[in-house]
Amino acid sequence: MMEIMTVVLIVGLLAGMAYPVYTGVRDRAEGAACAANLKNLYGAAAGYVQEHQTWPQIEVPKLTPGVGFRSSDPASFPGRWIEALKPYGATEKTWRCPTIERMIRAKGAPGADKAERLDYNPTNFEAGIFNAFQWPNHPWFVERGAGHGRGPKLILTSGAVVDVEEVMRGR
Repeated sequence: MMEIMTVVLIVGLLAGMAYPVYTGVRDRAEGAACAANLKNLYGAAAGYVQEHQTWPQIEVPKLTPGVGFRSSDPASFPGRWIEALKPYGATEKTWRCPTIERMIRAKGAPGADKAERLDYNPTNFEAGIFNAFQWPNHPWFVERGAGHGRGPKLILTSGAVVDVEEVMRGR
């Protein structure tokens, strides 16, 4: 009986030591997948701009205090972005940060993982081919959450993926 308790204790200690390593590896992998999503969105948006000579002109639903959304169809905002960039390689999955996805599953929100969702907010630019390229350090897409430790990730006009903390330090 003493031997079994010793084995259980040793296995428990090893599991306790391995868990932080596992979560660290998982977090780094999710951060890399998030950066890859941003790069894919960047490539898709650049392809869209090249073909259409402008940034996608998709109406942002406006929120009125006490009233809610004023747009006729605010739920279609994610769908319009997904459809606009899909021909350029950005699938619905590309718009989902794996860390945010894991957090949603952990909270058990029914249907939230199946709804059309943008985990990366697109920046709006006026129509015109050069407007999206006007400022080299302007973000094209900004991650909604801050699950990677140093603030939300974003991708700049230059194609660089950075954390908000890096931008705030003056990069």
